[in-house]
Amino acid sequence: MVLVAACGNGPTGGGPPLQRFELYVDGSATNTPGPFCIVTLSRPSRLSLRSHPQVVDSATAALNVVPGRYRFAWSVDYYNSSGFYNTTLSSGPFDSTDVPGSAYFNC
Repeated sequence: MVLVAACGNGPTGGGPPLQRFELYVDGSATNTPGPFCIVTLSRPSRLSLRSHPQVVDSATAALNVVPGRYRFAWSVDYYNSSGFYNTTLSSGPFDSTDVPGSAYFNC
C-alpha cells in the first residue's frame, strides 16, 4: 500500500491560500447532565460543538476563499439542568463575519 500526502500554504494550482475560521464554545456554565448547549455553524463553514463543563472547546475549518466578509449562519440548542432540550437561538438574516476569523459562544 502506498500513502501519498502533501502539505503546503494553499491549494494546488495557484489558488488563494486557505483561510481559517475557528469556533469556540466556553462551557463555564455547563454541568452534567445539564445545562449544556450544542453550537452549529452552517456558514461560513460547517462546524458543530457541544459544551463541556469548565472547558473551552474549539474547532477549526480551512476555507478555500479569499479573505473578506461572509454570511454568518449559526444556531445554539440549549438544554436544561436535567439534560432535556429547552430552546434554540439562531442567527439573523443579515449576520456576517470576517474570514479569517472566529466565533465565541458561552454556554
